[in-house]
Amino acid sequence: QAETTWGLASLNTWANESLPLDGQRTYSYSKKRVGTGVNVYVIDSGINPHPTELGDRLTIGPNFSTDRTNDDLANHGTMMASIIGSRTYGVAKNVHITSIKVFNQYSVSTADALLRALQWTWKDQATNTKGPKGHLINLSAIFDPSSESVNNIGPNHSGANQLIRAAGNTGSDACSYSPMHSLSIFTVMAHNQEKKVPSFSNTGCSVMAAPGHRIVTWSNAYTKTSGYGTSQAAAFASG
Repeated sequence: QAETTWGLASLNTWANESLPLDGQRTYSYSKKRVGTGVNVYVIDSGINPHPTELGDRLTIGPNFSTDRTNDDLANHGTMMASIIGSRTYGVAKNVHITSIKVFNQYSVSTADALLRALQWTWKDQATNTKGPKGHLINLSAIFDPSSESVNNIGPNHSGANQLIRAAGNTGSDACSYSPMHSLSIFTVMAHNQEKKVPSFSNTGCSVMAAPGHRIVTWSNAYTKTSGYGTSQAAAFASG
């Protein structure tokens, strides 16, 4: 893929290089290996469909938010899905994506909504024998650390599908937010084009950094947009 975003181009680099040595923003990938046979559960604000960018690789799952629609009204879930697997901006261009909505139009959710979403993914993975065999969960969000039920997700999630969550954008310790880090939960911080962690990104309890600054992707209306944050970084890691 020629003339791609710096985030995708950086995936072809090693060590601390921000772009390939030739300076070209190209993204090389194998269509047979990039997400084929894998499903990513995106727990977010919903994902709006698109006939070519996501096509029949998108499944609209349950809505546990207070909105009456599955649509992405907060302009977040669609952006994350686009980074994970859209044709233009996606890391894994063959991956299947399942939308599970927990955030409403105001980007507000609850611990109960998250727990219900996770329980649904575990059941779906166990019963959907005709779908993809590989599974992981993208959670480009953080929750209040005072929620004991969310903090217990880590131990209870052990042995289930891998959960990749954002470190958070408060410039503080990611260990202070839920769900807590565990062997089955990957916490992802952001890096910029120089492969440096920007001041907004939380650190600590993080196993990796991924592109999370000036990230170009699709909006919920499928217009070109850009943004920054560990949400984007977690989406890159999920892809």
